[in-house]
Amino acid sequence: MKRTIILVSILIATNCYADQVRVVYKPDKSVAVIVPSKGGDYETKVNRCMEESKLDGLPYDDIDSSQLPKDRTNRRFWEGEKGFGVSVNQAKADTYIPPKTLEERIQALEAKTP
Repeated sequence: MKRTIILVSILIATNCYADQVRVVYKPDKSVAVIVPSKGGDYETKVNRCMEESKLDGLPYDDIDSSQLPKDRTNRRFWEGEKGFGVSVNQAKADTYIPPKTLEERIQALEAKTP
C-alpha cells in the first residue's frame, strides 16, 4: 500500500511540472517563444537566443508553457502584449489562405525577409 501511494505522489508531481519559456513581444504584436533546452542556466540560454535572434531590447515575460495556447495549429497567428499573455488572433487565422504553388511560397518568404 505504501509503495502505491508513493508512486502516485511522484506521478502527480511530475505531471504538474510545466517548463518555463520566454515570450518576446514584437512591435507588430506578434510573439517569439523561446524554449531553452533542459540543464544549465536558463537566463544565460534565453539571453543568448535573444541576442542571436536580434530580439534583445524587446519586452518579454517568463511564463510556464502551460499558459500558452494549447492548439498550435494557428501558431503563426499568436499575438500578445507584455503582461497580457498570448492568444490567437482568430480574425487573421480565419482569413489566411496558404500559398499553393512554389512561386507563391517563395514570394511569401521574400515578403517576410527584411
